[in-house]
Amino acid sequence: MDDELVILANKLIALHGELGTWEKVGKHYGRPKITLWRIAYDGYDPRNNETRRILGLSEIVEQKIRRDVRGRFARDIG
Repeated sequence: MDDELVILANKLIALHGELGTWEKVGKHYGRPKITLWRIAYDGYDPRNNETRRILGLSEIVEQKIRRDVRGRFARDIG
């Protein structure tokens, strides 16, 4: 698991201990309780950038690279 996810997982577990239920943790962040539980215990890495922003995780940036008919990387035209 990525370092920032480990830090967030520990933070969520501590907040759960403080608030008492995952329902309250979910309301605190405005996210579904199961998503937060999965981050804390399953190492789930949310793909939704809005969720990542709310939880203080870095944004995921994807870059698509074209390949030519031979499967080699090709320069993007345009």
